Amino acid sequence: MDDELFDHPIQISDGIIDIQNDFQIVKDKLKKNSQFSNIEIDSSKSQYELEINVTFRNKLNFIQGILSGMTLTLIPAYDDTDLEIQGILHNRITGKKTKKITTKGKMRTYIGIFPLFARPFSDSSKNRELLITNLLDNLLYNVEI
Repeated sequence: MDDELFDHPIQISDGIIDIQNDFQIVKDKLKKNSQFSNIEIDSSKSQYELEINVTFRNKLNFIQGILSGMTLTLIPAYDDTDLEIQGILHNRITGKKTKKITTKGKMRTYIGIFPLFARPFSDSSKNRELLITNLLDNLLYNVEI
């Protein structure tokens, strides 16, 4: 999954709703993972603590964005998002930590009139969910207890 590009046509819900959905995907994925016997979110009672950091970095070509805006998106633009998930497993009893594990992926968001007609039934939220799920699988596979 490293550096594989996923298409993500722009949707009305982009923004804070996507962040809330992403957080829910992470929580659900952790709870369904068979690697751990019991998962509690934000709990200090367990022996192990998994610290996960999710980072989105957006890259928009400024000139392409201005040109697209001036033509009312007849000339489409796109926004590349780099997604990085980092994880560290802490053993609270021994005080030991695992090395930081990092997985990376990319998404491309299309902005324009033509992509809306070319991909009217595209399920881009599933692409986003698939990317996050695959990166989490990779992270959890590489974490050593």
